[in-house]
Amino acid sequence: MNGILIIGHGNFGSGLNSTLEIIAGKFDFIKYGDFTSEKSPEEFKYEVRLKLNELKDKDKIYIFTDVVGGTPFKVACELKLEDNRIEVFYGTNMAMIIETCMNTQFEIDMDNDSIIKIGNSNINSFKLVKKDKNKEFSEEGI
Repeated sequence: MNGILIIGHGNFGSGLNSTLEIIAGKFDFIKYGDFTSEKSPEEFKYEVRLKLNELKDKDKIYIFTDVVGGTPFKVACELKLEDNRIEVFYGTNMAMIIETCMNTQFEIDMDNDSIIKIGNSNINSFKLVKKDKNKEFSEEGI
């Protein structure tokens, strides 16, 4: 089975985890961490190591981060260099987390491209389509 670690600036990790618990429930293979202004990068890295230790029995560990180049992303990349089970993602959205969680729950392995595709396919904008008031409809149907 795989593990999931969600980390980011502010309450990114705990926030996504909280949302996931509302939508899908709580899972022991999911951990999270928040890089807040009270923590140094070294303290945060230490905390992330502790979270990874809780996932030490996992075959693969997906680390989801908020933005490329930020401290959580850099920490994840540094730890990936030490552990080839780790896969690092950035620009994380809720769809990526839910889909990876559901597949992990049923012990379905996901490749990185599939996870990224899910994230990309869930980014769009709402468009209001105006109804044509002048269009007449036949009562006969099609």
